[in-house]
Amino acid sequence: MKKLLALLILVCFGLCADESSLFSEQELAMIKTMSPLPELPKDPTNEVDGNVKAILLGEAFFNDWRFSKGEEFACATCHRETDHFTTFRADTHVEIPTLYNMAHNKWYFWDGRADTLWSQSLVPLEAEIEHASSRTEIVDLVTSDEDYRPKYEALFGKVGDFSDLDRYPQPGKPSDENKEANKNWLSMSSQDQFEVNKVFANIGKIFAAYQAQIVSPKSKFDTFVEGLKSGDEKKVLALDLSAKRGLKLFVGKGQCISCHSGPNFSDNSFHDMRLPAYTKKLGLPGGRKGGISKVKNSVFSANGAFSFQKSDAHLRRLKVAAGDDFKVKTPTLRFVARTPPFMHTGQFRFLTDVVEFYSEMKGAREVAEGVRVEMTPRNFTEEEKKDLIAFLNSLSELGQ
Repeated sequence: MKKLLALLILVCFGLCADESSLFSEQELAMIKTMSPLPELPKDPTNEVDGNVKAILLGEAFFNDWRFSKGEEFACATCHRETDHFTTFRADTHVEIPTLYNMAHNKWYFWDGRADTLWSQSLVPLEAEIEHASSRTEIVDLVTSDEDYRPKYEALFGKVGDFSDLDRYPQPGKPSDENKEANKNWLSMSSQDQFEVNKVFANIGKIFAAYQAQIVSPKSKFDTFVEGLKSGDEKKVLALDLSAKRGLKLFVGKGQCISCHSGPNFSDNSFHDMRLPAYTKKLGLPGGRKGGISKVKNSVFSANGAFSFQKSDAHLRRLKVAAGDDFKVKTPTLRFVARTPPFMHTGQFRFLTDVVEFYSEMKGAREVAEGVRVEMTPRNFTEEEKKDLIAFLNSLSELGQ
């Protein structure tokens, strides 16, 4: 019995020793930068960011079906809390991302066509494949509703009457797809357009106040990093050996951290994943190139008339580069295993499909001559693939 006990102690000691020496000092330093999520940043372009009244009103907007054409659905229909603020819809042109940690983003949408959370919030309301409403309808809804109007005015001051359909025809919005709405919008005076846009922007800021509070829960990975920093061996055991080996691959051989860096597992930048050809029609004409054009021309940008504190340094630095046509934003990986399907196309159903693609790059699109190739095969072994998935699962499981 004593010999058996001694053997078990030696085995345990050897296993612990292997785990403690698994990471280099450089790798440990990188890992410690990946958790925890920092406090919510302040959005200087949104005067009601962090305002409790705005957050509560934004939550009401988020769950109100009247913000869609025909009152068919609300934001919460596709971004369900029970599904980690996302869902799967076969009729969308791109994959619906989770709303976790949106306040930490610098750019919004896969192509980065919005530079603030509040301007992002406005786009789905008018998109024909999403809410299919219009700004004149939404502004009238909020300002004529006996509950919403006083709450809006408590945040932004007195607001006018937008119920005059001759002056503010419905539907009314700039649109290439909805000719009636576009015609109505163009029939309005520039001053009336400005007044509608002002209230519409404020509505976006209310939506954003709520969405900024949507933060991913603490994961097993976060518990593990806490253990590394504090020396708490019990917390270090939050990841099993396979997940730890997967983490080593993530920061090492796989170079996943090149794009999925920092506590939100995103570098807030854009990359060409060289995805195989996909038949699904994507709503991303021009990729990042198209996104740059749209954000620079948006009346709701951080440098626009409706921004609380104007900021244009980030826009002035924007330049289209070779290969931008295929680049898309790096998404967060927090709770990634709970938010399938994957990639901006939604073409991979399982994480195993994603890892397999990055390992072999089968069917990868060729990159144009002169454009830097960002993604090359990682050539993972079968065991390494399992380990990497084990680590990704640790980002998707609740920690202590």
